[in-house]
Amino acid sequence: MKNIIYLSVSLVIYLAGIILLLVKLKHIIDNPERYDEPSLVAEADAVEAHKTHLNIFKSLSHQYSFVGFILTLVITALDFGILMLAQKLLIGANEQIFLGTTLIGVIALFFLNIIVGMAVIPLMIKTPFFEISARDTFNSDSRRRTYKKTYTAALAMFVLTVPFAIFSTNNYCYYNADGIGWSDYWELTEYYVGYEDIDSVNIYAHHSNNGNFDTFCYEISAGGRTINVNTPNMGIKYITEDAFAIHNCIEKSGGCETTIVPLNDVDRQHISELTERQQYIIEYIFEGFHL
Repeated sequence: MKNIIYLSVSLVIYLAGIILLLVKLKHIIDNPERYDEPSLVAEADAVEAHKTHLNIFKSLSHQYSFVGFILTLVITALDFGILMLAQKLLIGANEQIFLGTTLIGVIALFFLNIIVGMAVIPLMIKTPFFEISARDTFNSDSRRRTYKKTYTAALAMFVLTVPFAIFSTNNYCYYNADGIGWSDYWELTEYYVGYEDIDSVNIYAHHSNNGNFDTFCYEISAGGRTINVNTPNMGIKYITEDAFAIHNCIEKSGGCETTIVPLNDVDRQHISELTERQQYIIEYIFEGFHL
C-alpha cells in the first residue's frame, strides 16, 4: 500500500509540474513584451561594457554563469537528500541497504538542475548580475528568447528526468531482525521474506573480463526472486556490515542452501589489503553458516 501511495503522490506532483511549466511557457509565448525587460537588459549591458572578466573565462557572462553551476550542484545535493528521505519514509525504522540505483535518479535530476540553476533561477532574480549570467546559458540575442528557450528546455528535462527520480526511489532494500524486504522499480508492493523462508544464498567474488577482482556478491534467493545485499551497483570491494548482519540472522534462523565459490589467489591478494575487520567478515562468510 505504501508504494502505491508514494507513486500516486509522485504522479500528482509530476503532472502538476508539467502543467505549471506549460502554463508558464504559454504565458511567455502569448505575452512576449512582458519578458523583454529592457531596463534590466540596459543595466546589464552597462555592467558588461565596463567590467572585465578573468582570463580563464571567455566572457563576463561565462564567468558569472559559474555561480549558476554552483547552484546546480547545491540543488542536486538537496535532491539527493530528498530522495533518501523519501526512501527512509518507505522503509520506516528498518536498516536500509543502499542499492546505488538512487544515484540514477540524482544523476537524471542533475541534468534538470542545470536548466534550473543556470537559467530558471537567474531569470527569476532580476538583477544585472543574473541577467548577464542567464545570457550565457542559451546564447540568446534577447531576454524574451532566453525565457522561451529556458522554459522549453525545463519542460523537456522535467518530463524526461523526474520519472527516473521517482522510480529509483521506489527501488529500495532493507532488513530487520526478522527478514529482508525490497522493492523493484515498477513494483506497487514490496516483497518481504523472513530469514527462515530464504531458499538459498550465493556467495562469490565477481571478476572483470580480464580476471581481476571486481566486487563481492552476497545473493539471497526466495520465492523465485534474487537480490544482492552487499550494496549492489556501487562496486564495493569488501563485504559490508549490513551483509554480515544478514548473514548472522540467516545463521541464527538455521541457515539455508548455500553456494560458495572459493576465493582464488587474486581475491586473497585483494583481501590482504583490506582492514582486519573487513578481512574477518570475508573469511567468516566464505566459511558458510556456522551451525
